[in-house]
Formats: sequence, C-alpha cells, structure tokens
Amino acid sequence: MKKILLIFFLAFASQVSANDVKPDSTVRHLMQKGVDMLLIEEYDRANGYFMQCLNLGTILPDELAFHFGKSLYNSNYPNQSEMFLEKYVQLKDSTAMYYAEALALLEALRAVPDIPKEENEITYSKTPHEHEDDPCEGYDDVVCPICNGAGVIKKNGKFGPIFRTCKYCDDHGLMPCEDYIKYREGTLYDE
Repeated sequence: MKKILLIFFLAFASQVSANDVKPDSTVRHLMQKGVDMLLIEEYDRANGYFMQCLNLGTILPDELAFHFGKSLYNSNYPNQSEMFLEKYVQLKDSTAMYYAEALALLEALRAVPDIPKEENEITYSKTPHEHEDDPCEGYDDVVCPICNGAGVIKKNGKFGPIFRTCKYCDDHGLMPCEDYIKYREGTLYDE
C-alpha cells in the first residue's frame, strides 16, 4: 500500500512540476505580439506587450528577456536593456538562438560613453502642493525610491535574480508626489 501511495505521489508531483515550468499560452501570445512589434520597429508598443507579460505574474519564457532587452535597447533605455540581456545570457548557453546577438547588444551598450546628465535629463513639472513641508520640492513627480527609477524591481530568488515590474512608478521611473508622501509616511500600500 505504501508503494502504491508513493508511486501515486511521485506521478502527481512530476505532473505538477512539469506543468509549472511551461509558460502559459497567454504569455506566449503576448510575447509574440511584442516580437511582431519589434520586427516593425514599433518599440514602445513592443515594450507594452512585454510589460503585460511581466505583469501576469506567471512563468516566463527565457526568450522574453532577450526580446524585451533588445526592444529596450532600441527604445534608448540602456540600463533596463542591460538587465534583461544579462538575464538572458545567464539563463542560456552559447548555443541558444539569440545568445550571440545578446552578447553583441551588451557589448554595444558597454561601449557607449556615459551621457552627461543635462543631455539625458527628464524634465519635471512644478506645481504648488498643499503640504507645508513638501518632500517633492514642488515637483509633481520624483524618482521612484522603490526601484530607483529603473521601473523594475530585482529580488534574489532561490534560482537567481527575479525581476518584477515596479507598480509604484510610471514608464519613466517616476512616482507621483502624492504616492511619495505616502511612501515616506509608511502608508503606501497596494490598493
């Protein structure tokens, strides 16, 4: 009887683990739409599809890291691009389909000298705020303190880094001042 239960448990466990490592069809579908946009050089739309994949909170195909990294590279988001391309290179070996291209993009990213801040600076708008001690110094938005403006949160998991989209900032890594005040007060929660 114990052997039958053990065999049943092992069969069930192997089925569950096999199902857990496959990305679902929604992720594959969204990723393919992103790749299609990437091919016609609609990088912002491609980034949108790739972000939707990340927001699903499910298992992602390794290739998503490459495609998103390439799209971010072409959208002029070098830091985010480097993170995703590095992740792809970590996950794959040198025989992988996009490995050589990922290495070439990483090399190109590292060859670009740092752009002086004044040329790459985001413009912020100022409006009066009602708080007497305004931590935003009159700006509508501040650089997100949770992801440091990257738009992606990196955590260490059991099998390496885990990347998640930061839900507290916009596409430019900026947090609204109202949320920043809540963050400083310790009252910024998921709603």
